[in-house]
Amino acid sequence: MAIYITGDTHGDFQRFGSKYFPQQKEMSRGDYVVIAGDYIEKNIIPKSFILR
Repeated sequence: MAIYITGDTHGDFQRFGSKYFPQQKEMSRGDYVVIAGDYIEKNIIPKSFILR
């Protein structure tokens, strides 16, 4: 099990792309990514997306 923690994303998820986060290729269902902060920028990502 691995745990990856990042700060605010403000709707910019490029940091999770393979260029910046190559570890994702080796991740399994037992691994976690924690966003410790804001993960949306107000009025950019619809509320319905967040509530899925």
